[in-house]
Amino acid sequence: LFGDPPNVFTPNGDGFNDYYAMEKIDATTGELINLIPPDNCTGSFVLFQIINRWGKVVFESTDRNFRWIPKNEPAGVYYYYLKFTNREYRGNVSMQY
Repeated sequence: LFGDPPNVFTPNGDGFNDYYAMEKIDATTGELINLIPPDNCTGSFVLFQIINRWGKVVFESTDRNFRWIPKNEPAGVYYYYLKFTNREYRGNVSMQY
Protein backbone atom coordinates (compact mmCIF):
# COMPACT_ATOMS: atom_id res chain seq x y z
CA LEU A 1 0.00 0.00 0.00
CA PHE A 2 1.10 3.56 -0.65
CA GLY A 3 0.82 4.87 2.91
CA ASP A 4 -1.49 4.08 5.80
CA PRO A 5 -5.18 3.71 4.91
CA PRO A 6 -7.70 5.94 6.69
CA ASN A 7 -8.98 4.46 9.94
CA VAL A 8 -12.08 6.58 10.58
CA PHE A 9 -14.84 8.14 8.51
CA THR A 10 -18.11 9.95 9.21
CA PRO A 11 -20.96 9.24 6.78
CA ASN A 12 -23.26 11.88 8.27
CA GLY A 13 -24.18 13.59 5.01
CA ASP A 14 -22.14 16.76 5.53
CA GLY A 15 -20.19 16.23 2.29
CA PHE A 16 -16.89 15.66 4.10
CA ASN A 17 -15.47 12.20 4.76
CA ASP A 18 -18.86 10.58 3.93
CA TYR A 19 -17.47 7.37 2.40
CA TYR A 20 -14.63 4.94 2.99
CA ALA A 21 -11.97 4.42 0.33
CA MET A 22 -8.28 3.58 0.20
CA GLU A 23 -7.30 7.11 -0.74
CA LYS A 24 -5.74 10.23 0.72
CA ILE A 25 -5.46 13.88 -0.24
CA ASP A 26 -2.07 14.94 -1.55
CA ALA A 27 -0.86 17.76 0.69
CA THR A 28 0.79 19.58 -2.22
CA THR A 29 -1.78 19.34 -5.00
CA GLY A 30 -5.01 18.65 -3.07
CA GLU A 31 -5.73 15.71 -5.40
CA LEU A 32 -7.07 12.36 -4.22
CA ILE A 33 -4.45 9.62 -4.43
CA ASN A 34 -5.41 5.94 -4.46
CA LEU A 35 -3.35 4.04 -1.88
CA ILE A 36 -3.75 0.71 -3.70
CA PRO A 37 -0.69 0.15 -5.87
CA PRO A 38 -1.14 -0.56 -9.58
CA ASP A 39 -1.09 -4.14 -10.80
CA ASN A 40 2.33 -5.44 -11.82
CA CYS A 41 4.02 -8.74 -12.64
CA THR A 42 4.26 -9.78 -8.97
CA GLY A 43 0.74 -8.94 -7.83
CA SER A 44 -2.68 -7.79 -8.96
CA PHE A 45 -5.63 -6.36 -7.07
CA VAL A 46 -8.37 -8.96 -6.54
CA LEU A 47 -10.90 -7.92 -3.89
CA PHE A 48 -11.80 -5.51 -1.12
CA GLN A 49 -14.28 -6.35 1.67
CA ILE A 50 -15.74 -4.64 4.74
CA ILE A 51 -16.76 -7.03 7.52
CA ASN A 52 -18.82 -6.17 10.58
CA ARG A 53 -18.00 -7.30 14.13
CA TRP A 54 -20.11 -10.44 13.70
CA GLY A 55 -18.12 -11.55 10.65
CA LYS A 56 -20.70 -10.62 8.02
CA VAL A 57 -19.44 -9.06 4.78
CA VAL A 58 -21.36 -5.78 4.45
CA PHE A 59 -19.48 -4.45 1.41
CA GLU A 60 -17.45 -6.07 -1.34
CA SER A 61 -15.83 -4.74 -4.48
CA THR A 62 -13.49 -5.91 -7.21
CA ASP A 63 -12.98 -2.28 -8.33
CA ARG A 64 -9.75 -0.80 -6.96
CA ASN A 65 -11.46 2.64 -6.96
CA PHE A 66 -14.27 1.46 -4.66
CA ARG A 67 -16.13 3.76 -2.29
CA TRP A 68 -18.08 2.28 0.58
CA ILE A 69 -21.10 4.43 1.36
CA PRO A 70 -22.80 2.57 4.23
CA LYS A 71 -26.52 1.96 4.02
CA ASN A 72 -28.25 1.25 7.33
CA GLU A 73 -25.04 0.13 9.06
CA PRO A 74 -24.56 1.18 12.70
CA ALA A 75 -21.60 3.24 13.90
CA GLY A 76 -18.73 1.17 15.23
CA VAL A 77 -15.60 -0.69 14.26
CA TYR A 78 -15.48 -2.60 10.98
CA TYR A 79 -12.71 -4.69 9.50
CA TYR A 80 -11.31 -4.57 6.00
CA TYR A 81 -9.76 -7.30 3.92
CA LEU A 82 -7.74 -6.35 0.88
CA LYS A 83 -6.58 -9.16 -1.40
CA PHE A 84 -3.95 -9.18 -4.11
CA THR A 85 -2.85 -12.25 -6.04
CA ASN A 86 0.34 -12.38 -3.97
CA ARG A 87 -0.57 -10.70 -0.67
CA GLU A 88 -3.39 -9.90 1.77
CA TYR A 89 -3.94 -6.94 4.06
CA ARG A 90 -6.28 -6.67 7.04
CA GLY A 91 -7.11 -3.76 9.27
CA ASN A 92 -9.94 -1.88 10.91
CA VAL A 93 -11.88 1.29 10.35
CA SER A 94 -14.21 3.18 12.67
CA MET A 95 -17.45 4.59 11.38
CA GLN A 96 -18.79 7.50 13.41
CA TYR A 97 -21.91 9.61 12.87
